[in-house]
Amino acid sequence: MKRLLALLLATATLSCTALTGCQSAQADDGTPDKLIVAYMPNEETTEIVDAKNGFASQLSEKLGIDVVELSVNDYNAAIEAMRTGQADMAFMGALSFCIAYERANAVPLAMLADNGDKSQATYNSVLVARSDNDEINSIQDVKGKSIAFADPNSTSANLIPSAEIMKAFESENLTMEDLHTNGSFFETSIYSGSDLAGLLAVEMGDVDLAAVADMSLQRTIDSGEVNAEDLKVIHTSAPIPSACMAIRADFPQEMQDQIQEFLISYDDPVYFKSVMDGENKRFVPCTVEDYEGIIELNKKLNPTE
Repeated sequence: MKRLLALLLATATLSCTALTGCQSAQADDGTPDKLIVAYMPNEETTEIVDAKNGFASQLSEKLGIDVVELSVNDYNAAIEAMRTGQADMAFMGALSFCIAYERANAVPLAMLADNGDKSQATYNSVLVARSDNDEINSIQDVKGKSIAFADPNSTSANLIPSAEIMKAFESENLTMEDLHTNGSFFETSIYSGSDLAGLLAVEMGDVDLAAVADMSLQRTIDSGEVNAEDLKVIHTSAPIPSACMAIRADFPQEMQDQIQEFLISYDDPVYFKSVMDGENKRFVPCTVEDYEGIIELNKKLNPTE
């Protein structure tokens, strides 16, 4: 439990570098003096730092301006940074992009796809339980249990699993409030702060279930942070549009075009393996239309958004 609480505290605070002293200025001709790119935090290994620096250096050379990395600790912070002009571009999951589209005038430039094939620009949400929990073997078994969602603005670890549970228990006419109020549908429902924290909570027996992205589950197994034999997937969602690089719509169009061209042609396997969780992933073009299903689902489940 102490390890889980430490993870929750670590994800609860926005990095002090994220929203202070990091706003783009413009030259007299209106050209930005830098491009600020927001990422969710990674474990900052030498490989990850070098990969991000290489990406920034090459993009900077193409644009003729500095490219600066901004680390934020949750999805809402990335959205807020774009809304306030303290980030120009951000790597975001589908739901986070949809909210940024509405709140921060963001537009997508490119989305991740396996093998650079847009037909593979998807992933899945999974519900995970301990493998020795004989009471939970399918989504029909989750009522009355305890669950860890990751973040209110997570696609695969909140919006989609919530929709899947509502569908599985359609006769109960569940709402998002029902699923996130202790004692309503679940015995306990928490936001863990990250997929990793949710999986660790399941592994340690602090909760019965965690909703996570399938690629997050595989990554944590591959890294040894969780043991595959301790966990089981009890439900897998339909495909979800993959994460994208989004930019503020008021960023100069000529530079937007240059950035999109750079992203689509970027081919560093180390960057994609260490920063984007897949050596075979590449960026492919995308538009708002690719995320319309998520936009509509969010409006339906969160009508006040």
